[in-house]
Amino acid sequence: MIQKSSITRRWLLNSLGVILLIVVTLIATLSAVVQGYVYNGILSALNGRSDELTNMFASGVESAEDFSTAARSYVENFPNKESMELMVISSSGKTLVTSIGFAPDDSQPEPDYNAAMKNADGYGTWTGRLTSGERVMAVTRVMRGGRGAALGAIRYVVSLQEADRQIVFMIGMLMAAGLVIILFVIFSSYYFMRSILVPIKQIGATARLIAQGDFKARIRKTNDDEIGQLCDTINDMADELGQSEKMKNDFISSVSHELRTPLTAIKGWAETIQAGA
Repeated sequence: MIQKSSITRRWLLNSLGVILLIVVTLIATLSAVVQGYVYNGILSALNGRSDELTNMFASGVESAEDFSTAARSYVENFPNKESMELMVISSSGKTLVTSIGFAPDDSQPEPDYNAAMKNADGYGTWTGRLTSGERVMAVTRVMRGGRGAALGAIRYVVSLQEADRQIVFMIGMLMAAGLVIILFVIFSSYYFMRSILVPIKQIGATARLIAQGDFKARIRKTNDDEIGQLCDTINDMADELGQSEKMKNDFISSVSHELRTPLTAIKGWAETIQAGA
């Protein structure tokens, strides 16, 4: 069990806490980068498709009827119907036809269309959820006549379900890598802390023996680092204390011997006087 005031506890709270914060921040940053990279790739593909409209509707389209006819032909011949949905929207905001062949659903949100109608370049994009809960990315291009009047718009819609699955998988891989890094740090630090704490405990036990008067106790030196220098210092201290103890005992023994001889004579004369001799 980790004590409240132990070095291991302080290390866990300080060093490991900082490492954990760095790893979490790094994973969050990389996750945002991965999501941005995937979404930007999808947006680039949508923009690439929408850029075709400039050439296809450059001439010969001056009325809403001309736009509707050209747009329907464009939808019928659109080669990427399986990967994205194509919608033809009138200038009033009504969906005229879609590439999926189902009846248009005017209840779906179209913020990109509204943004494109307000934009001078006739461009709008949106990433969000449909009423069904499916996440999509949409790009709308507004087609204008010779006088600048809006004739209608072409809307490209791509589902983000597969992209989100890939992003979740990548984030999971990043989290697994972060977990491996944290476990590696924990185990490597455990052995490092053990290499410090075990000698410190031995030093503490030997110091207690020396404090109790066992000046022959010595610490076994295993490394030539700071802890090894501390072991040498404590062993030298024990030698000095042992020599001081020996000098004290020799002094007491010498004094006792020197005092014992006159005291014996005094004691003999005292006993003689006491006997009345």
